[in-house]
Amino acid sequence: MPLLLLGVVGCGGGSKPADGSAQEFDRADATTARVATFPSLQRLTPSVDLATGEDAIELVAARGEREGGQFVAVFAKAPARIVVVASALEGPGTATIPARLVETWLEQSIEVEQGSPAGRAGSYLDPLVPAAGRDVEVRPDARLPVWVDVAVPVAAAPGAYAGSVQLRYATEDGKVRADTAVLAEVPLRVTVRGATLPHQPTLKSNMGVETAQVAKFEQLEQGSAKLRTALDAYGQQLADARLSIADVGVLPPGTLPGQAAAPGDAAYLQRQFTRRGVASVRLPFYITYPFEDPLGRDRTAAVRYLRAVADWARRLGVFEQSYVYAIDEPGDQDAGRVRELHELVHEADPRLRLLVTREASARAFQGSVDIWSPNINATRFRPADVVAEHRRGHETWWYPSITTWQPQPDLFIDELRPAPRALGWLAWRYGVDGFLYWSANHWNEVTDPWRDPATYVETDAVGNGDGVLLYPGAPIGQPGIPAPSVRLLQLRDGIDDHDLLTMATCGGTAAQRARLRGLTTAIAPSMTSFDADAADVAELRDVAFDVIEASGDSAKCRS
Repeated sequence: MPLLLLGVVGCGGGSKPADGSAQEFDRADATTARVATFPSLQRLTPSVDLATGEDAIELVAARGEREGGQFVAVFAKAPARIVVVASALEGPGTATIPARLVETWLEQSIEVEQGSPAGRAGSYLDPLVPAAGRDVEVRPDARLPVWVDVAVPVAAAPGAYAGSVQLRYATEDGKVRADTAVLAEVPLRVTVRGATLPHQPTLKSNMGVETAQVAKFEQLEQGSAKLRTALDAYGQQLADARLSIADVGVLPPGTLPGQAAAPGDAAYLQRQFTRRGVASVRLPFYITYPFEDPLGRDRTAAVRYLRAVADWARRLGVFEQSYVYAIDEPGDQDAGRVRELHELVHEADPRLRLLVTREASARAFQGSVDIWSPNINATRFRPADVVAEHRRGHETWWYPSITTWQPQPDLFIDELRPAPRALGWLAWRYGVDGFLYWSANHWNEVTDPWRDPATYVETDAVGNGDGVLLYPGAPIGQPGIPAPSVRLLQLRDGIDDHDLLTMATCGGTAAQRARLRGLTTAIAPSMTSFDADAADVAELRDVAFDVIEASGDSAKCRS
């Protein structure tokens, strides 16, 4: 389906050019594009000044890392349909990174009518539409913003790789039109360093996925095999971003008496929880599912079930990454229920851990929590609590939400600071163990998430993009395969930075660790100050790479 440049593809179907028909292709048209490149750290807007950009995309990446850059093309004369074409990257000797590992995404604009807390109304770039094989209809003087992502293989040879991304005339089915000129060519250069990102990210995570919303917007039946296939794709998209899917819609086979497991459930769960990029496993146990009253009349059955689930996790090799998260944001009046829940979990298995979305300073919950997860705001998250709970053997995760207001790091669409990426730096600085986000696809408050960013509304606030880091694939012609957002990929980059910092700290000397801490403090001085420059972030990563490589990229520092 053709995509109107910077027009929004929504749930109502494909978009059309402004005059309602495609422009005629003129073989003699020698139109070229003016192009500027920008770092992945930068949140672009449709009005970005091309004079502030560069001439090429220059990336430095670890093996096993996905690293991105951006470019914007402007056409003085519309060249009808175009297609984005990425080449393979030629490296040292015979080494190459295949073209299929160079992904290109069209950055779509979305209109914010009412700003999020401390945000503002305006046009923002966030949804990403796969560009490969997709023809784009271009208007005169329109801008084409493109995200370019390179997935560096774990086995890639270190060294310099080079290729390009071209803009070419396209046929209506997204193929390159023969015997036509290159409209623009963006040099793409990648330096692959000797460090390898770990299979499991060093920052743990819980990323909610609302199964009912996947079914609704991907037009799939609840409980169907196609829905499970879609959830598999959603889990893969999150794992590619170094995030762990929390809700998979299936109970582990054989853990609940009378449970009818569907064929393939075991293999499906193994894929979801052991694929590269997954660090954490939320065991499927909620305060009302699979038992109506787990703290009362169903308690014995609940203990038996959790014990069986723990045994399943051990057999799968994921028990150490597992946890129970059954009650969300309990108030002080719920402390008694949380205490009972903690006792139930530990009766099932003393090594099972209970995650609670509260801060460690909430005295009523002391002794009832194994993993604290405070909201990121000025009153809930306190670095001193992280240190104290580590001494007690407890982890601390954190989560942004509608109450995470600027200048704290939020995930709203109308946030132009590098807040998503800064969450990785700040987590490393303060010793935070994990990241929790309530939903990646909270679409149920809008009719069309491709057009309406107001995905979470409270009486006195609108959270633009709150609970939404993925967009449904069906409206853009890829049913069951989600589309990522710019914010998701920037969050991924912060987790990658966390990996590098953690690995360098593991293998480095005291002096090297002090330098890394100083550089991190410079780009993110506090929870309210992290508007870093791309050059400073590049320096931090280079130093981390140097330390890791000097220490031999030890496997123990990747575990």
